[in-house]
Amino acid sequence: MNVIFAGDFVQLPPAIGGEASSLYGPCDRMHAASPRSQEMAMGKAIWHQVTMVVILRQNMRQRTQSPEDEKLRTALTNMRYKSVTKSDIAFLNSKVAGKPTAVKITDPAFRNVSIITGLNSSRTTEDDWANRPCGKSARSNVRAITPHLRELLWAVPPSANDKHIPATLSLCKGMPVMIRSNSATELCITKGQEGSVYSWTGRVLEVLFVSLIDPPTDIRIPGLPLNVIPIVCTSNTIVCSLPDDNTIKLSRTQVEVITNFSMTDFASQGKTRPFNPCRP
Repeated sequence: MNVIFAGDFVQLPPAIGGEASSLYGPCDRMHAASPRSQEMAMGKAIWHQVTMVVILRQNMRQRTQSPEDEKLRTALTNMRYKSVTKSDIAFLNSKVAGKPTAVKITDPAFRNVSIITGLNSSRTTEDDWANRPCGKSARSNVRAITPHLRELLWAVPPSANDKHIPATLSLCKGMPVMIRSNSATELCITKGQEGSVYSWTGRVLEVLFVSLIDPPTDIRIPGLPLNVIPIVCTSNTIVCSLPDDNTIKLSRTQVEVITNFSMTDFASQGKTRPFNPCRP
């Protein structure tokens, strides 16, 4: 039997389970004590029967790459196969912000470029820090959208709930945001799509208008500018972790977007961006 796996053979470890549940991890120390763990063990055993791998060295996004793009691609490939060379390390060190050979992170070109981080908690910290001067730089008032009762639930960060929905949204026009739901794929309203705040309907946020950044196709909606789409409030049931380690289940109605001053390494996968600032 021949099977073709169309995807990334050297994947990042899953968000749930980590290295232990990844397909490429070792099969030892696996206990088939439940139907789910039995299925995981069988799936991993089948994966380890693969005897041939064909690695594609070029795709459509790499046809116009520069010499530095080639060095980065080679370094990334070597890192994933644990075969990094001294030239790879020298190249990566030359890109560290603050060094003479690297670009300056304060350059206007990086103004609305999302920083890639490894943890959701780091992303939340970056977004909170960058969100404060946004209204001032955009020459508009930042409006905090909060409920009538300011309870402890509204003080916890987005990373404290299982769907990473922020408690409040502080918005200003031009603010970079990322869509967090697959509401309408035909309109490019998909999870992970980047954009910027275009406008909203009123003090109580019911519809947020987002200007999409580099959508797969141009979106034309009558009455709206090119690539501007409406995002409506949706209700989600979430489990929120409190500072005292207790959890609470609740329903929240909100526009499913988050600020996009930074993103996790998982969210950055598959994106083609002119700049990719990373924070270790």
